Amino acid sequence: MTLGSWRTAHGARLMTRCARADNPGDEDDESRAHHEDTMTTPIPGWYPDPQRPDQVRWFDGASWTAHVRQARRAAPGPTKPPWSGGKIALVSVGSAVAAGVVVVGAGLLAAPRMVAMWDDELFDESLRGQSCEQVAVDEVRLAAEDAAPGDVALVAIDQVRTVEDHLATATRPADGAEAHLLTCEGMARWADGFQRPVRLVLTIDSDNQTWIDNTWDESSTGSA
Repeated sequence: MTLGSWRTAHGARLMTRCARADNPGDEDDESRAHHEDTMTTPIPGWYPDPQRPDQVRWFDGASWTAHVRQARRAAPGPTKPPWSGGKIALVSVGSAVAAGVVVVGAGLLAAPRMVAMWDDELFDESLRGQSCEQVAVDEVRLAAEDAAPGDVALVAIDQVRTVEDHLATATRPADGAEAHLLTCEGMARWADGFQRPVRLVLTIDSDNQTWIDNTWDESSTGSA
């Protein structure tokens, strides 16, 4: 299955160049015209939306359709409370005021370790309950939240199957990195009956935020 991702689609060109040189050494005006770049109709696929650059829109080979999608979105999951580490540090410092300088030092040194422990617990919590079936449900819900008036709604992703599962071996990624959790495939279905194979990739970053990336089977023109 040939896949074309939305990230790649954002860089795709809506025109190709073609030229013909029958007599490159002896050109007249007509032959030179054949050398000029001409626009050809792009193949069906996801391309940057002319009206909304933050998304891609399906081009059916003749015209733009009402099928649009976002390139990437954050999946739901637990978030770190804003005072998670601060409260621990404040308790340690507060105790140190009464107990002395040595305890203050111990409390301040313990705070980063406590924050790291919280991050590890949050990472484990982010992985609980994750599955390709849940990723498909989240994708449909997030698509509804992103939809604009006039967009055709994505109503379901059927025939979901797991291609890769790294949940059992995943570890919290280093700062600025991401860890691959799941790769899933299914058949996306819109409200007007349009269907198209989709691949969903679930990752998690160093802030314990999960993300869903989407790629589509460019060898399929879809069906209604």
